Amino acid sequence: MTIEARLELLTHQVNLLKRMIPSDAYPFFMFVLNHNFTEKQMDAILKILRILNWRFKQDYTSPPLHEIQELQDELSPYSINTDHLLRDAPPNLEEFSDLSKSVLGTNFQVDHLLLSLKGQHIFPPLCEFLLNQEPYS
Repeated sequence: MTIEARLELLTHQVNLLKRMIPSDAYPFFMFVLNHNFTEKQMDAILKILRILNWRFKQDYTSPPLHEIQELQDELSPYSINTDHLLRDAPPNLEEFSDLSKSVLGTNFQVDHLLLSLKGQHIFPPLCEFLLNQEPYS
């Protein structure tokens, strides 16, 4: 099978899987599929959300050292300053937007990303908090 044929087959299979997955039950996964995000990008966003949720809950105790190292390793390809990410302050929409665009590029709307995360019950209080903030100028 040629590379072109394999690519066509994979594209067809992904399209079939998209039809099988109920988008209302898994909106974040559909968002990832529709925007062609890689597994590493998805994992990085989830890691960022985990840290932002930690800050949202105002749990400013330091995460374990191995977790900080893992975070630095995972986010280094995206030139994200982990010291800034780990600061003692509540997260905000502008910060999340900048972080997500560093990881995912700019071909999506941040509010749609947050709505898809919230709809799939991934850090819903944090997503709601960020969605309720005024868009920055």
